[in-house]
Amino acid sequence: MKKYTPLFLLGGLLVILVGLVAVNFNKEAIDFTSSTRTIAGCNVGVVSIDGSIDTNRADGQLDSLTIAQTIRSLGTENKKALLVLIDTPGGTASAAEEIARALDDVNLPTAALVRGRALSGGYWVAASTDHIIAQSTAMVGNIGVTSSYLEETELNKQKGYTFREITSGEYKEVGNVNKFLSTVHRQYLQDRTNEIFKIFESVVKVQRGLNQEELNRVADGKFYIAEEALRLRLIDEVGGIAETKAYLAKVLDVEPTNLLFGEPAKFGS
Repeated sequence: MKKYTPLFLLGGLLVILVGLVAVNFNKEAIDFTSSTRTIAGCNVGVVSIDGSIDTNRADGQLDSLTIAQTIRSLGTENKKALLVLIDTPGGTASAAEEIARALDDVNLPTAALVRGRALSGGYWVAASTDHIIAQSTAMVGNIGVTSSYLEETELNKQKGYTFREITSGEYKEVGNVNKFLSTVHRQYLQDRTNEIFKIFESVVKVQRGLNQEELNRVADGKFYIAEEALRLRLIDEVGGIAETKAYLAKVLDVEPTNLLFGEPAKFGS
């Protein structure tokens, strides 16, 4: 059911959850705490994405490879399901794809709970799970690609700087902030951006089961609050941790009280 591929910069990712729920699961335990009792007894793996995602470990960015490795690791443990907590403005296309592929590799029921934002690349990640739940105030969507940048040619001219281009090909310096962007080169960047956008669109179309008309309605860069996102079929439910647990319990054919969510794996500083 799941297919994934690349994308440029996606503006729009996932975080920890609040909600301490007492549960009896062979032993006393509490959801979303760091107690050893919870670690020992949890049967639902939890990953928290709460910042911008990138394929590099840059300052202020979450490393998608670490997230993907954690997801795959949880999938090999004695878990019944996997939950992704999301609060992210997005990130790069490649980072979103890398996490999405990891989710596809996990042979477990998966769900996403959007706590604040699942925008652009963050929505790509959410759409790669089996079921999306969003809190009523959450922002969802922002389906689009950007390769915009701040050109500094006029500023350099004012300061008396001259950019000397020495390259092996006409397109090697396209996108350099110090180089004037010609009409031809602008179209070149626009075409590449559109190619990646088509990949993003196809992921959403397949994952959410949208027809072309439904896809066109939401693939214009807009974001939506949860109720509208539900109407547009970008999510499956409006709710929180209780609804998430109820969904997974139904899929697994167990009582909600038999599911214990472990402490979220978090990334970044």
